Amino acid sequence: MKIKSFLMLFAVLMLSVVSVFAQGDDSDVYLDGKQGVYYDTRHQYVIGFTNTGPSVITIGNPKDLHLGGWEWIIDVGAFKDCSRLTEVTMSELIIAIGDNAFRNCTNLTKVSIPTTVTTIDDNAFQGCSSLTELTIPEGVTTIGEQAFKGCDNLTKVSIPESVTSIGEDAFKYTKCFLGITHKETNNSVTVSDIPDQTYTGSKIKPEITVLEKETALALTLGTDYTIRYIGNIESGNATVIITGIGDGD
Repeated sequence: MKIKSFLMLFAVLMLSVVSVFAQGDDSDVYLDGKQGVYYDTRHQYVIGFTNTGPSVITIGNPKDLHLGGWEWIIDVGAFKDCSRLTEVTMSELIIAIGDNAFRNCTNLTKVSIPTTVTTIDDNAFQGCSSLTELTIPEGVTTIGEQAFKGCDNLTKVSIPESVTSIGEDAFKYTKCFLGITHKETNNSVTVSDIPDQTYTGSKIKPEITVLEKETALALTLGTDYTIRYIGNIESGNATVIITGIGDGD
């Protein structure tokens, strides 16, 4: 068995959400008129957004909902293709962000995710091309496949120690991704390829070389950057996160 390695580089270390279920036909729909957000109150999903809602919204604000302290899941495709949105704040009532939830929200510049969220599902923010930085909070354990793919202005991402799984191509075509297959780089460094590794049942930590792009000089582990491995025991896809130290990239 092989462990295929994927390599990601995050230029700035800051800090660091989730499976959803389809709503049934018997849902009770509530419109938060202030935020322009629809809720399925029977199944506790955030399900959509009005065409005339504001560009800056808070999702799951109990003062707006008047529905008590329920836990809410942002449903599949709830805000997909909503170019109106520019800023989104999620309250601590939100526990999950579903597949394609904010896909192609091309004018979205700021997202605040609470510590109550545990998973960011597949394609959740794919194509959000105006995002430039993101802090994923402690508590998130899973980032789905292609979750931030095509966020082509995303340069700074913080990933917490709580994250144990990052899906394939989660940060493909962003400015903080270095891929084995795609061999992309950021503006200042290059990273050696990581060959497939043989399954051993133990943690696998392959040697990695990080070079300054202009001079081709090797950077120093522990001085210039740190390395963290995710999913490097079981067969399948493993992730290596390389984070610059200090003012370096």
